[in-house]
Amino acid sequence: MSSSDLERLKGMIKSRDSLDAPTAVALDPEVRTGETFILTDPGGTRAGEPGANIKALVKNKTLVGAVTMVWGYDVALEHGDRFGAWLRDNEAALAAAAPKGVNYRGTYAVFSTTEKHTGNYRTIWAYDSLNALQAMYAAAGGTDEFATLFKQLNDFRDRSRDANRAQEILVPAAAAGRI
Repeated sequence: MSSSDLERLKGMIKSRDSLDAPTAVALDPEVRTGETFILTDPGGTRAGEPGANIKALVKNKTLVGAVTMVWGYDVALEHGDRFGAWLRDNEAALAAAAPKGVNYRGTYAVFSTTEKHTGNYRTIWAYDSLNALQAMYAAAGGTDEFATLFKQLNDFRDRSRDANRAQEILVPAAAAGRI
């Protein structure tokens, strides 16, 4: 707290002669998780898991990916036009530069949703396996074209405290390990 903030608070207290008694309100948190599913690698094989089937469904484009990640986020209104121009100029290069097993599936403006506070844009990533998801994380910290484009895309995301955001990790239901 700066000295000017402290002086302002002192002035507020003196002008009121006293402070109200502190109050507290109980919070009723709501935590949403996929707690009924265990995260397993649907691209691999395990007893009872259709690994080869999932790979075939991904290959023929029935499924988006063995693992799919959806980012929801806002872009500050004043950066919207620049963001659209960046996407037009760079989406194909971002997709081409993605590491093996990582597929950039596009960034979309949300036309309609029933979910609150998840942002006005969605970026979709599809992975051949959990290892591919880890490969993207490693590549994003590099210095090659993918890392540069990945950082540029993320720089448009509104990181302010009040900005909306979400992240979903999806696996094919046929391969989901239910607990």
